[in-house]
Amino acid sequence: MRRILLFLLIVSLATACDDVFEKKLDGKAVAVVAPVDGATVTEGTMTFLWVPMEGAGGYHITIVSPSFKAAAIVVADTLLVDDSVSVRRMFRQAFSAGDYQWSISAFNSAYSSAASVFDLHVVVPTAPVEPEPEQPEP
Repeated sequence: MRRILLFLLIVSLATACDDVFEKKLDGKAVAVVAPVDGATVTEGTMTFLWVPMEGAGGYHITIVSPSFKAAAIVVADTLLVDDSVSVRRMFRQAFSAGDYQWSISAFNSAYSSAASVFDLHVVVPTAPVEPEPEQPEP
C-alpha cells in the first residue's frame, strides 16, 4: 500500500512541475508590432508581427469579421506553438475588403496571458492617379 501511495505522490509531483517551472503570464499582454489598432490597409495578404514574450510557449490568434461581439465570420483561430528550433513571432493571413477584429494571447503549459483585441479595416486598393500631360505653351 505504501508503494502505491509513494507512486501516486511521485506521479502527482511530476505532473505538477510545469506549474512550478513555467513563467506566469497572467496579466501580461503581447506587444504587437503590426498591424496597429485601427489600421487601414488594402486587401491582400497581411503579416501580423509581435515581440516574443518571455516564458511563452506559443500564441493564440483569432481573427473575426466584423467584430467579436457580432462575429459573422471566423477568419482564423490558430495556435502557433514554439519549438526548440524557432520562436513564433509572425502570422500571415489573406484578407478581402471589410472590417475585422483580431486578438492575440501568449500561453505556456500552465498559464496564458490576457488577450489583446485590435480593430483592422481592409479596403479595396485605389487605382493610381495618372498626372495630366503638360500642355505646351502657345
